[in-house]
Amino acid sequence: MIVIVAATHRSLRAEVDLAAAKLDPDSLSLYGLPKGLFPLDGRPSLTWWWRHHTAASAEPVCVVVGTDRHVSSDFKQYERWAMEVGLDPERVLSTGTSDQQDPMDAVLDALRLALKLAQTGESDSVSEITILGDDFVPDPAVTGSWRLSGPNSASVLDSSDGRPLLALKFHQSLASAVLRFVEQELLHSDVTTPTAFERLLVWLDKNASLHRQRLPQDHPLLLWMSRSLSLSDYLSIWRHRVPTTTAATRQVAAADPLQPIHSRVCARIGLIGNPSDGFFGRTISTVISNFWAEVTLVPNARSDDTTIAIRGNPICDPFEFGRIQAVRSATAKDGYDGAVRLFLATMSVFVDYCLAQGVDLSRRGASVLYRTNIPRQVGLAGSSALVTAFLKALIAHYAVPESVLPLHIQPNLALSAERDQLGIAAGHQDRVVQAYGGCVFMDFDKAHMTTHGYGKYEQLPPDIVPQGLWMAYVRQPKESGKVHNNIKSRFQQGDPQVIAAMSRFAAIATEAREALLAKNRPALARLMDSNFDQRRELYGDAVIGPQTLRMIELARAHGHAAKLSGSGGCVIGLRRDADESTAAEQTRKLRLALEREGFVFCFVRTGSEANP
Repeated sequence: MIVIVAATHRSLRAEVDLAAAKLDPDSLSLYGLPKGLFPLDGRPSLTWWWRHHTAASAEPVCVVVGTDRHVSSDFKQYERWAMEVGLDPERVLSTGTSDQQDPMDAVLDALRLALKLAQTGESDSVSEITILGDDFVPDPAVTGSWRLSGPNSASVLDSSDGRPLLALKFHQSLASAVLRFVEQELLHSDVTTPTAFERLLVWLDKNASLHRQRLPQDHPLLLWMSRSLSLSDYLSIWRHRVPTTTAATRQVAAADPLQPIHSRVCARIGLIGNPSDGFFGRTISTVISNFWAEVTLVPNARSDDTTIAIRGNPICDPFEFGRIQAVRSATAKDGYDGAVRLFLATMSVFVDYCLAQGVDLSRRGASVLYRTNIPRQVGLAGSSALVTAFLKALIAHYAVPESVLPLHIQPNLALSAERDQLGIAAGHQDRVVQAYGGCVFMDFDKAHMTTHGYGKYEQLPPDIVPQGLWMAYVRQPKESGKVHNNIKSRFQQGDPQVIAAMSRFAAIATEAREALLAKNRPALARLMDSNFDQRRELYGDAVIGPQTLRMIELARAHGHAAKLSGSGGCVIGLRRDADESTAAEQTRKLRLALEREGFVFCFVRTGSEANP
């Protein structure tokens, strides 16, 4: 069987109302939607037919999309619908030829395609061809009895007052003869009365066994498919309920609510060794509970509702402003990139991985809620925190076992979402520590990375980070990557200065691991200073930036070691000596000096409270 859904416009009044901008708050969400994609009980009306069809068979389906003079092409709308229900979008075809006075003439586009598919062997066992309108909502009583009697038979669904509906079925044995009739008698004919569709039915009645099934005038399907259904009628009668024609389908989808899934991932600081993580080096990072990103998945009420809806956060992704001047203030403070693109990229790599591993993703969908308080563009891994939190929520929601998606692979997926999908320059370090939690020693040995695709990761004791570690960052950061550097290309070309520097960073990380385990604060502080000095020598002051340099200068003037936490805009520090009697006063003076120049200062909170 070949099924053709004719999504060609029929100049429906509800669509014309929308195109004429007869809008109110309730109808704004419908603007630009063709009739077949109007929601019935929260899902497109065409989806109700699709679920009915796929439950009964897995036969080939094509969607033919045309245009009319009232509404521009809806091809992309139906293409997106196809993606959402699992139909190959290549099967959504645009004809652009259905600007007809007679709304039933649009069926000819679909009819011609159906016959050609049958003749070219689209299916090895084509027995019948069915053509439906995109707003055909399945009625079990109708579809159960609407069958062909055998070869050389046809069937049409219409109304008791003689108005034909866009619902035609005929046996494949008629394909060649029907195609000749369409091309010779209809497509090249100037006759407009009776309509082309009615003339086709007359021909079928004479040349085949034609069965006409008629619905009573008060049948809900007739109202729904009526050309005269206005937008106000639709909103008042149909919007949030399924018509009686879909009652059986609705009963299958009983409510079965599940508990929301909350996934919180903390910001991270690069304790030592960075930036060698992108150069097969070694680093130590820790997550901090001062700042975090949280994603919540609220499962859909119905078990058969696979919808995934990202609910925009008005703070993270504002789309409504009290006045136009607020747009300028918001973008100056928070930039232009929000969380939505991160979530889309995360879902993309998650689906690719799960499909490759044979994971079933057909279970119920969810609404995605999110929030974050991580300062942006200061090197605290705010983007990767959102990605990792969302990835962990998806893993939990779709019940992906650890044997299929182990912990050491999760950072790779998070990195792929940002680097491969969005083109964001990034490395493994942030995603590793945020996936594992706590404090992690990471060895990105080239041979191991090449062989396995990931590094050697060791979780250090949860309370290994010394007390008194602080951070300071700029209040008004600039975009990352503000000054270009060529370190990556020099490394790839084998520049001895760059290779030696990355080797030194890696050695510093190894020494720092021993200092942390031995609780040797002075040794760790010396290594932090050395880490920054090496980075400044390699990258230069222009890349480090004047604000970062000033924070480092103030820290060292007050007896503290300091280094960059990440790419820039934030530094972490630790007093060099172990004298507790002067520690509080020394740090207080440093804090005042930093805050006096407009920097934000806070003590770092780590340990078990910062585990995801």
